[in-house]
Amino acid sequence: MLEWLYFLAVGVVVGAVATRFMRGRGFGLWGNTMVAALGGLAGILLLDLLGLAVYGLIARLIMAAVGAIFLLGSLGMVRRI
Repeated sequence: MLEWLYFLAVGVVVGAVATRFMRGRGFGLWGNTMVAALGGLAGILLLDLLGLAVYGLIARLIMAAVGAIFLLGSLGMVRRI
């Protein structure tokens, strides 16, 4: 249960950082934070569903960050279309 909070925290941090870099192209501070938090959870769940093993908290946090960045980037690209 505690790991889920870590993944949400990673998403919040990634969302806050993304807000600084996306200036005007993002979803705002709260939007980026929420999208990134969901992306962090989605990244970990996707790995579990695919049967890919990631061992250790650091590795799982990195995968949560990758999921958050991927979801933010994907939604940003779809929003432009």
